[in-house]
Amino acid sequence: LTTAFAQSGTCVSATQLTINGACGSGTINGTTGLPPTCTGWTRAEYYSFTITSAPQTVTITAVSGTRNLAIGLFSGSCGSLSNIACADADNTNGVQTETITATNLANGTYYIVAGNTRNNDLALTSICITSPVAPANNLCTNATALPCGTTNLAGTTVNTANIAHGTGCSFISNYGVWYTFVGDGNPTTITTNPSFDIKLSVSTGTCASMTNIV
Repeated sequence: LTTAFAQSGTCVSATQLTINGACGSGTINGTTGLPPTCTGWTRAEYYSFTITSAPQTVTITAVSGTRNLAIGLFSGSCGSLSNIACADADNTNGVQTETITATNLANGTYYIVAGNTRNNDLALTSICITSPVAPANNLCTNATALPCGTTNLAGTTVNTANIAHGTGCSFISNYGVWYTFVGDGNPTTITTNPSFDIKLSVSTGTCASMTNIV
């Protein structure tokens, strides 16, 4: 889905985009408020997006129908932007795509500048922000319940984020998923797929304060 949002040539009135939401499009024709880095701009428009579930990886993909498209990603605030990345892989005129992927972004608002390095307006076909969707139990607070007798429960660690697990087990990666069960005083056996090098730990307590058992 691509939506023609009102374009903004200044940071303070940046067009808001949503991660994994509708893409933007329009004409890049702003000649004021050109970004502090990613030099060579003659036209630029500002977009913004907000991260609330850090750390997060995002990919910005912009497609143009004319001129030479370039994009830049910035953190900070208007008037004091800090460049994260620039992209101008194709510096010819015409249909082209520019992409920036940024990993482990913290919570906050980020700004994208889409621009042209030629002395003409640019037709922006689309600008999209996507992010891999992590499994719900990537967070301890969303741990998947394992009632006694659970069998053949499928799961994945694909797209999990780098979040400190706090179990005290240094051999376990921060990229993982959580499960929970209630003990009844009897021995409990947990078995995983032996086809993978899976690491497990068992802890008691709360997500904020754990005591490792195994």
